[in-house]
Amino acid sequence: MKRFIIPIFISNKGCKHRCIFCNQFNISSDLSHPEKVKNIVKDYLKTQYEKYGSINPKYEKSQISFYGGSFTCLEKDLMVKYLSEAFKFVNNNLIDSLRLSTRPDCINGDTVEILKNYKVETVEIGAQTFNDRLLKILNRGHTVQDILNSVKILKQHLFEIGIQVMVGLPEETEENISELIDILINQIKPDFIRIYPLLVVKGTILEKFYINKKFQPLSTEKTIKRCKKIFQNCLKNDIEVIRIGLQDNELLKSNIIAGPYIPNIGELVRKN
Repeated sequence: MKRFIIPIFISNKGCKHRCIFCNQFNISSDLSHPEKVKNIVKDYLKTQYEKYGSINPKYEKSQISFYGGSFTCLEKDLMVKYLSEAFKFVNNNLIDSLRLSTRPDCINGDTVEILKNYKVETVEIGAQTFNDRLLKILNRGHTVQDILNSVKILKQHLFEIGIQVMVGLPEETEENISELIDILINQIKPDFIRIYPLLVVKGTILEKFYINKKFQPLSTEKTIKRCKKIFQNCLKNDIEVIRIGLQDNELLKSNIIAGPYIPNIGELVRKN
């Protein structure tokens, strides 16, 4: 399904832990104050209406999406402020629904009731891996069971579920990729996934690991191979892969220290 998505970046907001690979402040713009939501959405809609008289008809659905932080980990009052601003456009029939990304350990029954009240339809869970040892190395601060629990709650409330995974993690093996695929397909069964190769970004703990020769990024060849293995298995099991690789932008490129930065990785992975 083609979607017109208006992104609202809340870089690092709500994040309880500093993952070793993450420095959102360096690789994305922060447009995160609730009072800014209205103008951001209006600007996107204005461009569409000036060109098409509506949102481009090629899109089957429109969504305002909160990216970059852990949305449901925000203080409740702040979370509701964001949702309230975005929901005004849903209530006025200008946007179909809302979506967000968050951590698996910040999903519970009370939270999902709030999300439902503001017509959040899609929730993306940053999982990265389904191995507790690797999660600990990444300093994620949650377990595989937390991921499974969050998915169970979201499915009970009929949310569309996306899962974000990574390849090339410290100490990751081919067996870990097989494990990821098995859990993804046989236990989680999300509606869609994103696959990100791990990059070494300025200002991260991973950068220190790399400088001190405690971490060696995956080669381009192995990165494509592992992404392809996940992609092909998802394809066989009707799980849509909506993105492979980080979105190309100058801010990101200027902050990459090392790693398999491959702008056309999606095309390379999808080739037979």
